[in-house]
Parts: sequence; structure tokens; C-alpha cells
Amino acid sequence: MKPLYIVNAKVVDNLSVLLYFNDNTRQVVDIGSYIHNHPHSQYNKYLNPRQFAKFKIENGNIVWGEDWDLIFPIEELHRGCIDEPNETTLTAMKDAEEGRTYKDANSVKELMNYLKQ
Repeated sequence: MKPLYIVNAKVVDNLSVLLYFNDNTRQVVDIGSYIHNHPHSQYNKYLNPRQFAKFKIENGNIVWGEDWDLIFPIEELHRGCIDEPNETTLTAMKDAEEGRTYKDANSVKELMNYLKQ
């Protein structure tokens, strides 16, 4: 099975994005609701539509901020449902607050190897 990744995205509503995946599916995800329901100093700034629109597609995922301030598991984005933060997400948030950057090296490495094929 091929790894799942995002190939493109665009803002479709105030704080929602339309995601295009490599399996030719599309999904609208309401990121704003997640931020409203889980306020945090690391990503509250993305409630501002101008800041929200500054996302990037990096290593097959949609990210906000230079140090990936806001990022979600691909599988959840693909389902269109962002669940509660898991242990990895909570660790990433703590690291960011303490000035350490966080990137999931294993998934990035897997994606890069796939793209080289």
C-alpha cells in the first residue's frame, strides 16, 4: 500500500481547507473548530484568517508555521475528522513551548523514500 500524503490544499471557508490527496480523494477539514475547542498559545494565532492562509505543504502534510506549529496526522485529515491530541501531538506542543522544534522523522523518511521510487 502506498503511503498517503497531501498533494495540494486551499482555503475554502474561514478556517477550513480543502485537501487533495495522492489517492485522488478530496476532503474538507474544519481546522478552526479544532483550534477553538483546544485553545493553545502555540496555534491560537491561526484563528486569524490571514495567518491561517499561510499554510504550506511540506513532506506530504499541511503545516502552519516555520517549526510546524500546527500539524495533524494524515489519516485523520483524510477522514476529515481531527481527533483529540495524542501523546505525540502533546509532546510536540510541549517541545515547541520550550523552544525545541518537532518533526516526525520516521514518517518524513518513509515519504521521501517513497517519492524517490
